[in-house]
Amino acid sequence: MVARRLLVAGLIATIVGIFLPWSYRGDFVRVSEAGIRVFPVYLYSEHARWLVPGIEDHGGVLILILSVALAIVFVVLPKLAERLRRWTAPGAAVLLLLSLLQPMYFISESAKRKATTATPSVGIGLLLVILGSALVMVAWWQVVLNSQIQYELKR
Repeated sequence: MVARRLLVAGLIATIVGIFLPWSYRGDFVRVSEAGIRVFPVYLYSEHARWLVPGIEDHGGVLILILSVALAIVFVVLPKLAERLRRWTAPGAAVLLLLSLLQPMYFISESAKRKATTATPSVGIGLLLVILGSALVMVAWWQVVLNSQIQYELKR
């Protein structure tokens, strides 16, 4: 039960963090970049005007797809997760790896702009993504340890 709560908290933190600011740039005017930014786009034709969503990706789409896939497997279909326990570990590990690779971009940007004052700083969204993916990995380890303990008790 604790593993499920950790998993849900980690997935919520990861998905919410994708849409929050990942970095702030600028000196006088602060500009934020989110992992995924959704904005309205108007398409015009002769007879109608359509409003469609536009998506600007800064590395968050793959993390969002993986988080939603893990949420479907673990939360919506828990019996399938029991069968696929061996295959959900790489998903949790890849999610953690992808979220840990994102700050490397900011480190390289800071190194490029060493002499300037407009270096990027890490935002709350990226910290939530890293924390959430770490919680998903901890929840997976707890599920594995509980299943091993139950297996040993049955023997």
